[in-house]
Amino acid sequence: MIEKNSWSVSNIIIAINVLVYILISLILPNFTARNLPQDLGLIYFDFVEFHAYRMLTNLFVHGSIFHLLVNCFSLFSIGNILEKMLGSRLVFYFYFFSGLVSNIMIQLNFASKLYYYQQSFSITPDTLGYFPEIQAVTVGASGAILGLFTILALLYPKLSFFVFPIPVPMKARTLLICFVLYSIYMGYQNFDWDRSSAIGHLGGVLGGIILYLYLKKKEEYLT
Repeated sequence: MIEKNSWSVSNIIIAINVLVYILISLILPNFTARNLPQDLGLIYFDFVEFHAYRMLTNLFVHGSIFHLLVNCFSLFSIGNILEKMLGSRLVFYFYFFSGLVSNIMIQLNFASKLYYYQQSFSITPDTLGYFPEIQAVTVGASGAILGLFTILALLYPKLSFFVFPIPVPMKARTLLICFVLYSIYMGYQNFDWDRSSAIGHLGGVLGGIILYLYLKKKEEYLT
């Protein structure tokens, strides 16, 4: 039986994201010189500054107000629909599972890049600064949100969504395929100006696929 709650876990997560952005971007900088997004964002696990909590805290940190608004709107649109279908408790677990899978994929990407540079350029700690992509700090909830959207698109592929600036609605399944292809392209090109983590996005999709396969065993969700 699908659990029904009077509260929305998606809206609570959105509120936490907004509160964290206000605190670390507008209020706390007046009291500390520390770069809080840097302290809470995801970095390569083999760095001294890495702590396990970064695997979750980066989901609540955003690099700009635009980044925050896009993710909050996406979570509001996707999360609330999914809660009505699966219940708030599952959406809560699925959100963080997808975010964790996304972050694991990002860590594997960091590791593969570092290995490549070590083999190709004899990289050392003193020359690491010449390869800023390895030192990148990843923030945002995109991977977790894409995990939820993947579940939604696989369970209910004919649901329609409007995506700005496309003037016509797109089926969820079509939208998912387009986004996966776009993420693969951006990951392959590795544009310096692309602030989003294409590998993290694909990791979120992978998390969603894993959860969809889990749900296939639960006939009550496959209506």
